[in-house]
Amino acid sequence: MYETSLHPYSEIRIAEGGTAYVSGVLPYKEDGSIDRDFETAPQRILDVLGQRLEGQGMSLQDVIKTTVFVTDISWRDAMNEAYLATFTSPMPTRTIVEVRALPQNSPVEIEAIAWKKENS
Repeated sequence: MYETSLHPYSEIRIAEGGTAYVSGVLPYKEDGSIDRDFETAPQRILDVLGQRLEGQGMSLQDVIKTTVFVTDISWRDAMNEAYLATFTSPMPTRTIVEVRALPQNSPVEIEAIAWKKENS
């Protein structure tokens, strides 16, 4: 995504030492719309996160911390299932927070920190 007045930030930045900071990711479908389905959106959002990391030579296995924002805390169980299907031990640390609203009326958003040793 390009930096515009609607998105005046980077989707991902890599700091010296190999730490990646990933801006909030929404569960985008292939057509650009938001997936609002309880059963598919958690996995879709992790897939989008993985694509952003792959663009920087990283993977979901490099994720060390996530913050998950949900508009309904009952999404926690669905997010747990998606995590178990996506990550392996050691699992990333995670905070999940219920919020009143998210961009584009999304039910979920994830920001992440990933780390990969330089030259690895």
